Amino acid sequence: MEKIVENDTHRLEERFDRLAELENKDSSLNDEEKIQLDSLRIAISNIESLADHQQLMLKQSKEVLSSYLEEDWPSFYEYWIYQNRLWNGEIKIKNVHYQSSISSFTSKASIAEKELLTKRNLKAILPSEYLYTFYDDAYFPNPLDRLEQQRNTQKLDNTALFYLYIFFNSYSYLFLLGILVFLFGAGFTSEKGKKSTLNLLETQPLSRYKIYLGKYGISIMLTLTITVGCILFMTVLGTIGDRFGDWAYPILHYDTPDMIDLTNYTGIIAQEGGFHFIDMGKYLLETILLFMSVLLFLISCSIFVSLIFNNMISSLALTLFLTIGGYFASIHLQAGSFAHLSPFTYINVGKIANGEIATILNNSSIQIWTGVSVLLVSSVISLLFGIVWYQKKKRIR
Repeated sequence: MEKIVENDTHRLEERFDRLAELENKDSSLNDEEKIQLDSLRIAISNIESLADHQQLMLKQSKEVLSSYLEEDWPSFYEYWIYQNRLWNGEIKIKNVHYQSSISSFTSKASIAEKELLTKRNLKAILPSEYLYTFYDDAYFPNPLDRLEQQRNTQKLDNTALFYLYIFFNSYSYLFLLGILVFLFGAGFTSEKGKKSTLNLLETQPLSRYKIYLGKYGISIMLTLTITVGCILFMTVLGTIGDRFGDWAYPILHYDTPDMIDLTNYTGIIAQEGGFHFIDMGKYLLETILLFMSVLLFLISCSIFVSLIFNNMISSLALTLFLTIGGYFASIHLQAGSFAHLSPFTYINVGKIANGEIATILNNSSIQIWTGVSVLLVSSVISLLFGIVWYQKKKRIR
């Protein structure tokens, strides 16, 4: 910024010298020099306006840096609110024009977030310029540019709550999900063979119903225990490394068009749609609950599929195929009105918790509690199918 101000000052000096030269010979100016004189006066006026603006920006940049270092968060957010309004054209400055490269939704959401942070006096999490919203994808048709925009607006912090937020919001949880299904979803496939545990159990005075429930219960118990352990580990790690975090930190929640049309709607409406904010704590609790429900469902499905195959790879491959295929079939726009009834819709837990998938499909029934209910019912159905199948199946070999 200081270099820009220095360059503007140098440009002004050059033009003032030329202006003085032309004004001194005013009576003997030819037509070309008269045009040049008029152009110089206009250019000097524009550069002076721009220089004044750059000086103001330089002053504000130093002030916002000081505000950040001193943890004066209201002043820090006031600067970025001003910048957001300047960039989207709400604030007009003579001879200074900004071309916005983001949606009206993103602009309004970014300002509303900072206003809420100011009201709650919460610590800033960088970068602070903008939020990222899917409405900006139209402004970045190139996938690489879109990824770069997402990377530049991705907020990062070392607190425990933000560790969890990034874990669920960046698809990192899929890695844990895949490992747990691999370890505990193989079910009966890993027990088949000449010297298998199941062959021994089937010779005991135990009903197949109890054998299946025992295998199922142990898999679910171990899966949920490891999941809770991982979440607690990230929480403790973040708390020791920095701090627990701000439970009330605002997280953007998209609102579907039918929600916006309600007479008692209290959210904020932009050109592309509506939104409101939910607390970080609520977002994480809902996301964790939904994640565990998804895990329960996939383990249930995988154990049932393991009854069909004698090969673990085949069993896991079919589970993976059904999961991926079911997810993309569920979120297809043509299936939008029925998507809330499919358990596969809720695999993308972060985008369910913030309302993004519900908004894209224009289906307000896609929400946390609907997802938990659908996943639990589907898990029970899968369990019952497995019990019936196992009881009717011949002895496992």
